[in-house]
Amino acid sequence: MNFRIFTSLLLIVFFNNVVNGQKNKILPKSLFNTSCDYSLKGCEILKYGQNMVNTTGSFVFNPIVNNYPCVNGNENTNYGCLYSSPNQTWMYFTVNEGSNLTFQFVSSTEQDVDAAIWGPFNDIDEDLCLLSENAPQTCDYDTGRPDLQLNGVTPGQKYLLLVTNFDNTLMDITVNQPVGGNVTYYYPKFVETRLVSCFPFDNNLIDSKNVNITSSQNIQFVNDQNGIPNSAAYLNGNQYILYNGIGLANESYTYSLWAKPDLLPYYGENQTLLSIGDTQVLMISNNANTNGPSIYFWGYNVKNLNTPFVSYPILNNDWLHITVVRTMSKLKIYLNGALKIEKIITDPPGYGVKRLLIGYRSFTDNFPFAGSINDLKLFKGALSDSEIFQLYSNLQSCVYLDKSCIPIYPISGDISGNKNISAGIGVKTIGLNQITGTSNIIYSSGGFIELNPGFVSQPASVFMAKIEGCLSN
Repeated sequence: MNFRIFTSLLLIVFFNNVVNGQKNKILPKSLFNTSCDYSLKGCEILKYGQNMVNTTGSFVFNPIVNNYPCVNGNENTNYGCLYSSPNQTWMYFTVNEGSNLTFQFVSSTEQDVDAAIWGPFNDIDEDLCLLSENAPQTCDYDTGRPDLQLNGVTPGQKYLLLVTNFDNTLMDITVNQPVGGNVTYYYPKFVETRLVSCFPFDNNLIDSKNVNITSSQNIQFVNDQNGIPNSAAYLNGNQYILYNGIGLANESYTYSLWAKPDLLPYYGENQTLLSIGDTQVLMISNNANTNGPSIYFWGYNVKNLNTPFVSYPILNNDWLHITVVRTMSKLKIYLNGALKIEKIITDPPGYGVKRLLIGYRSFTDNFPFAGSINDLKLFKGALSDSEIFQLYSNLQSCVYLDKSCIPIYPISGDISGNKNISAGIGVKTIGLNQITGTSNIIYSSGGFIELNPGFVSQPASVFMAKIEGCLSN
């Protein structure tokens, strides 16, 4: 009797410590989107292979911030020790080797990331949302790096993995192979456009998004393109600005800034405006690859080869708005809001060291810039032509509505008759549908398409909609 009472008291104390430990954590930063009208079930979208990336190595991803896109579990998902579960990223893995596995996820900012694992299961076609209603096999909610332990696993087993960004901060999360074995990770590929960092250079070097930080000093601030004092950073040709480079190693991206060189380069000279990872580089150059002084944009790919460059000539050293875009298939240069040139590429970008340099290409090959830079914006994803024109038109605005889409999201059941159905930028129907009443399909980016009465879809029909900022090609 006494032993049973003592055991019960221990269990109560343990449960209270777990729950109170999570309750007593510092609240997430500025989590505005606390509820979602059209959320996506993270445990459901994993079974559709066209959305998934797989790797037997380690990988880095940017977690969801401010619940956008809004991804949740099932209505009755048992989150275990995760008392709060904002910013959910769902994935799964297959065990290849090992019996006792230890998982650790590393945040670039050492901020609060939590995680849980459910399973095992045998087939991806199983109801993973129902599986998540069981208690997780392991979970970790502390304020440090999540450490998850699975014991007694066997090769071939599959497990459901949830990582939550409790801190609600943009960061790079590295998911390593577990200690004690090897797994194949499968994770969803969101097509998103996000303003990662914004530097107005209003008498300081602060990133208004509070993502990238610098210890650089002694930078002079001068008149900007509108003549406003102390509103642009000036580099004298022997200076650079160094940031830590968080959130910038992206498959597609957009870089935008205003620049005014002191002098246009002579033949053989290269002036670096910015360099990310020492491998994605924007310059003003005059060399064998350009037609006189030109905007010169190039970068290495994942094979460590220099991808085709793209350049466009400029005539003077006046203030110029420059935007460069790298999609999965193109390099583009925009000047003063207008597309000037684009070139086909075939491989995603490769990155070296994690840093952002302004004014230097690298610490080996400086290629310094002398002149003024203002209103630097760094985006994950490819902006549309109209969005780039807005960048040119709107001075020093760091407000941007982030967009995120899932490429194709199948819909099961009837889609006809005055229904709002959540989807990605594409819809794949499961069964035959005939629209008898107006139906809206609401996309995860906030857009929608309207299906009118009389519309008939065959099984496995795919609907695609172009939503600006959500396409990566």
